[in-house]
Amino acid sequence: MYPSEINNLDRLTLRKYFNITQRIEDINKEIVEKGHSIYQKNLYTGITYDEIGMYTTAPRIDCLVIGALDGIELLQQRKERLKIKQRYFRCFLSGLSTTEVNQLKQCLKATSDDLGVFERALDEIYEIETAIALRYGYEVPAERIAFEVTDNPLDNLESILLALEV
Repeated sequence: MYPSEINNLDRLTLRKYFNITQRIEDINKEIVEKGHSIYQKNLYTGITYDEIGMYTTAPRIDCLVIGALDGIELLQQRKERLKIKQRYFRCFLSGLSTTEVNQLKQCLKATSDDLGVFERALDEIYEIETAIALRYGYEVPAERIAFEVTDNPLDNLESILLALEV
């Protein structure tokens, strides 16, 4: 049994999945900016004076270009992961009725506490995160633990121990 109320962290997790398209667009803009940033660097030589004497220095263009290209590559990898998450989440949403999708959106606005579809969505997000972690060799996220909190502390302890399989 899952908790009887939706916490803000779970709402944030769901909101991130509904906003994946915007995050992908932001990454595309960042990739373009990163490419233009190479041309906005100051490539003038300068004069340096130290214990060796006075000599000219220049920025290492190869280091600037390699750094920018590495940054672009990391952004493209992040974009690829987000597109996979988006595809899986859209597939999940297409399996829901219009009413259930609207209930999920209401949960984001904190105007609904319908746990049924919300918990299914969180379970699906956990599966997506696990799939991404396995695909790219990342650490698998911790499994969602579900238990109901009661007024009796001993019952709560037993529920926690059962969920942790201790």
